Amino acid sequence: ICEMITALDITHPYSDLKHLTVSIGCAAAETDDAFEAGHGALLAAARVALIRAKAAGRNQVIAQSSVNPAG
Repeated sequence: ICEMITALDITHPYSDLKHLTVSIGCAAAETDDAFEAGHGALLAAARVALIRAKAAGRNQVIAQSSVNPAG
């Protein structure tokens, strides 16, 4: 996804990089039950992964290891 967005070469005048980039954070629940019991934990893990992607230099995908809200 990042490479495809970069290949579009869309100008972004307010970016230090001067072109559009994408940062993605993702996470996975270990089971359907874990997701149903604590989707908030899954969203929080994805948000942390997104922050890590941006902090690592942007234009990246960071995957958070599986989430098990039940412990």
